[in-house]
Amino acid sequence: MDNQTLAIALVAILCIFVIFIMANNSGKKSMHGRPKQSQLSYSAADGLNPDLVVYLRSGCGYCDKQKKELEHTPFNYVACGPVDNIPSTGTPVTPPIDCGAITGFPTWYNTATKSIMPGFKTLDQLHKL
Repeated sequence: MDNQTLAIALVAILCIFVIFIMANNSGKKSMHGRPKQSQLSYSAADGLNPDLVVYLRSGCGYCDKQKKELEHTPFNYVACGPVDNIPSTGTPVTPPIDCGAITGFPTWYNTATKSIMPGFKTLDQLHKL
């Protein structure tokens, strides 16, 4: 077998191997080890989708209502200014988008889909996001 034939055979084997690996991994997990977005399903026991971040601020009645709704559920938040009475289940995160881009509070942001969802959300609504 000459060098050119050997090189073609090796490339063909490599291509088959890559296709096999991709076919076996499709639909299982993303390259970051987390389930793909379409597979995510959350229940009240699990907490919220970890890609969700709520933006809160002081002096906002709907923010207070949102915090009350979340008091027993783990969630990620960004405080746009000083915010009091954050439930112990809340985890502060680095803002994925600047607070200046938020036009109403509370606002939910999905870091995976980059979608912005303003307004108070019930736990049922949040578990569907």
